[in-house]
Formats: sequence, C-alpha cells, structure tokens
Amino acid sequence: MDKIISAYDIAKSNTIKGDFIDRLHSKYTVIFLFTTCILVGLRQYDKKAIACWLPNQFSDEQGKFFSIFIEHFLNFLTELNFK
Repeated sequence: MDKIISAYDIAKSNTIKGDFIDRLHSKYTVIFLFTTCILVGLRQYDKKAIACWLPNQFSDEQGKFFSIFIEHFLNFLTELNFK
C-alpha cells in the first residue's frame, strides 16, 4: 500500500510545470486532438470513409455509381478475408 501512495505522490508532483502559456498550450492541444478524433470517427461511422478523386469528365451519376461500386467491392473483399 505504501508503494501505491508513494507512486501517487510522485505522479501528483509531476504535473505540468511551466508558466501560464505552457499550461494553456497543453490544455488546448489535448482538446484539439480529442475533437479531431471524434470528428474523424464520426466521418468513418457515417460510411464516408473513402473519398475518391474523380476526373472532371465524370458526371454526377457516374460519380455516384463509382462510389457505390467501390463500397460494394470493399465489402466483398472484407467478407472474403473474414470467412
């Protein structure tokens, strides 16, 4: 139990040291990274994980067809690998 308490005291004393600006940068860096992770995760969950570049000659219908084709093709490949 003494080892746990001493480890806690060491961890508590190793807080962010520095002036106000250092602490502020640390805080906003964590908030920025967390927000970015959430936004990327939501985009992945929304089934828009792959954004393909299409030439300007493609019409909107061709772009939609290509996106659907790629999505089904990737689903097919994942089913092959897991079965």
